Amino acid sequence: MASSFRAFLNSSVGPKTTHFWGPVANWGFVLAGLVDMNKPPEMISGNMTSAMCVYSALFMRFAWMVQPRNYLLLACHASNETVQLYQLSRWARAQGIIVWPNTSITNIGNRTGKFTIKGIKYLNLQYIDIEQRNIQQKSY
Repeated sequence: MASSFRAFLNSSVGPKTTHFWGPVANWGFVLAGLVDMNKPPEMISGNMTSAMCVYSALFMRFAWMVQPRNYLLLACHASNETVQLYQLSRWARAQGIIVWPNTSITNIGNRTGKFTIKGIKYLNLQYIDIEQRNIQQKSY
C-alpha cells in the first residue's frame, strides 16, 4: 500500500505536478454551481453560464488529449459541464426561451410532456407562438 502511494506521489499526474493541482482548484467551479442551484434563476447570468459551458467542453477535450491523460481534470470538467447546463436550463426557463407544452406565460406550473425551445416543439413539429399564445400545426 505504501509503495503504491509513493508511486502516485512521484507519478506524472501526482500532487507534485500541475496535472493534479489544476483539477483540484477547478472543483471550485463545480461547488459554486451546486451552491447556486439554491438561488433564484433571475440571478443567473446567461452569458457567464454559457461561457462556462464552452470552457468546460473545451477542457474536457484537452484533458482527454493531453499525455498522460488527465482523468481528474476530465471528471472535474464533465461535472462542471453538467452543473452549468442545468443552470443554463434554469436561466432559459426563467427568460421564457424554454417553455413547457400546454402552458402559457402565466401558467408555467404544468411541466408535463416534451419541452419547447424558442417556439419549436421538435418531435411533434408543432409551432407555438408565445406572444400570441396560440398553437398552429405545421407540416414539414
